[in-house]
Amino acid sequence: MKAREASPAFLIGDHHTEAQMRTIRFMGLSILAAVAAAAVANNDIRAENEQTLAEQIVEARALTAVTFQYHDGTSVNPYGPNVKGSLTIDGNGRFSLSIIGVQQPKFAPNNRFQGTPEENAAVIRATEIFFGTSLDETEKTITFHLERAIFPNWDGTDRKFTIAFKGKQLEMVGPPTPGPNGIFNPHVVWN
Repeated sequence: MKAREASPAFLIGDHHTEAQMRTIRFMGLSILAAVAAAAVANNDIRAENEQTLAEQIVEARALTAVTFQYHDGTSVNPYGPNVKGSLTIDGNGRFSLSIIGVQQPKFAPNNRFQGTPEENAAVIRATEIFFGTSLDETEKTITFHLERAIFPNWDGTDRKFTIAFKGKQLEMVGPPTPGPNGIFNPHVVWN
């Protein structure tokens, strides 16, 4: 008996039944589709991972949580439950951050210019607002240059935050800050 030569004609030749040929074609197309899908998925993952910090951070975000982590190990929610806020960073490096707590008293005269010292103090304690430009972006930090802040001592200063992304969620840890119970680091989470 003479041995057959291994050639493409042997693999495709007429010695296979119609059903075997359909199976071979189906398997070949399935393998080709799986390889193509894996390549597309790999490119999508690579593109997401290759985004710069600026590309990841430019967005309008809603506040999820704020805590002050004191250096003695304690933490507090300074603005109360259901705090609201927003962080917007545009493609030109401008930003605006606002946090407004829910535990603000209503002003008795219904006129913001006629609040009592106690009402005014309560509003200031429950509010954090500043805007300016973002600077010196590195892989895990962003520095905000504050043009104006509700706390005037911060006008013209820089506030450097460590940042981390968990999916689309942005977590920021701020610099050591003096507070009513000592030095704390603000921890802020945005969606």
